[in-house]
Amino acid sequence: MAVFIEILSLLWQGFCQTLSGIFDAVYALLPTAMQLNKLASYFTPMGMVALYLGVPTVLITILFGIIKRAMKRTKER
Repeated sequence: MAVFIEILSLLWQGFCQTLSGIFDAVYALLPTAMQLNKLASYFTPMGMVALYLGVPTVLITILFGIIKRAMKRTKER
């Protein structure tokens, strides 16, 4: 019976160490993943315009939203 408990203990330790290693790797790669996400946001049409103009993407998004509202209001009149 003691051998069975020892085997289960070793299996549990191996499982916990594997999960710990996976979480450590994910935590270490978070900055790289965030940089890739930021880079991927530039591959939208508005992102390309923002990159060309040298302004933040949010600024172009807000500007396009204002233009759309203005166009909609002029069509209603």
